[in-house]
Amino acid sequence: MQKQPGVIALMGSGELTTTMVEVHKELLQRYGDRAQAVFLDTPAGFQLNADDISKKAIDYFQKRVLRTLTVASLKSAEADRKGTVEQACRQVREADYVLVGPGSPTYALRQWQQTHIPELLVQRISEGSTFVAASAAALTVGRVTLPVYEIYKVGACPFWAAGLNLLSRFGMNWAVIP
Repeated sequence: MQKQPGVIALMGSGELTTTMVEVHKELLQRYGDRAQAVFLDTPAGFQLNADDISKKAIDYFQKRVLRTLTVASLKSAEADRKGTVEQACRQVREADYVLVGPGSPTYALRQWQQTHIPELLVQRISEGSTFVAASAAALTVGRVTLPVYEIYKVGACPFWAAGLNLLSRFGMNWAVIP
């Protein structure tokens, strides 16, 4: 039996809104009732409300999508306490569905580049998993990314930062601006 190809779904903001419920359900349907769905919290890892964002994602999936979502917590690769990097990598390695969302694209990239997360995402997609990059995370997947916080919050002149370039592994040499 030939394995179904994986899916890369790119969303703008609003990944946890009423209008996206059916999209998440449809993307999860291919894995049956036992889908392993994880929320990777890295983009918001520096924010004081990072845990609130994760809790909102868990509640949204439980109450609206009617699925279990666990958090693969990798707020900081530098502050690897109690093996959080390896634990998050293990959760991504086992996931059928990986959702990543709001925060800072450049912060997420700096953290992931110190880990196996980029290679694991490519591996999981290649093996048939779904990767949903929304909001800030959608900006990370291309060849370059827009450094949102640096431009809009710090006041830096516009520039491109190196992206994850995940899409090029699947034949798409893109920059993503949701």
